[in-house]
Amino acid sequence: MIRWVWAALAVLAAGVGAAWYLSSRPVMEEDWRMDDSAGAPAGMCASPAEVAALVDRIAGTDAMDASKAWLELGARYRDSRSYIGGVCAGFWDTRPVAFEIVKERMSGGGATFIYYTVKTPGTKGVPAFVHTVGQALAYHLWQYEDASNSGFKGTFRAWWSGYAGPHGLPGPR
Repeated sequence: MIRWVWAALAVLAAGVGAAWYLSSRPVMEEDWRMDDSAGAPAGMCASPAEVAALVDRIAGTDAMDASKAWLELGARYRDSRSYIGGVCAGFWDTRPVAFEIVKERMSGGGATFIYYTVKTPGTKGVPAFVHTVGQALAYHLWQYEDASNSGFKGTFRAWWSGYAGPHGLPGPR
């Protein structure tokens, strides 16, 4: 949800002549994989049927449909707690994804906002490594936790290393 708000603000600001722009100097992401080998913990909640259907679409072989499902799932929740509770065992889903995620930056008003989104033609973002459905689902938590504005300056993998364990999610390996 936050990414769409920022995108809308950027379009609006550009329309009134503000100095919004996408940065051309992004920091390279490091490759990582989710430590999902143990599977979801016993007693992990089941996702609601409509969320499970979106997770299945994210695992699909049609990159366009899978990326739309990923964006739809990200827009469905308002905060990290409800997202984690709704996605549940999806974080341990080891099925591969057919789409790419990139890290982009938007700057203006003295601040820089970093966000992760689906790679589209003409995207100038830095590739963010995503190998599995569970890993793709993790990228939404960056926005929900507003990690970009928290002062954190590292890679997603570094952020996830500190975030996953305390929230009962699979960390990086």
